[in-house]
Amino acid sequence: MVTALADALPDRRLHVVADAAYAGEQLRTLPTTVTWTTRLRTDAALFRLAPPRTGHCG
Repeated sequence: MVTALADALPDRRLHVVADAAYAGEQLRTLPTTVTWTTRLRTDAALFRLAPPRTGHCG
């Protein structure tokens, strides 16, 4: 459904907020105009810390 919406609105960025049940491998195939926010799964493995903040916007 999100992919269909992204295809219908190619000039818009979509941000989806969802429950942790929607976190999974299929999110890797979403169009680049879609961002997805969800809670981490309890079995999630983080491999690298976020880079340090630069103090600049963007």
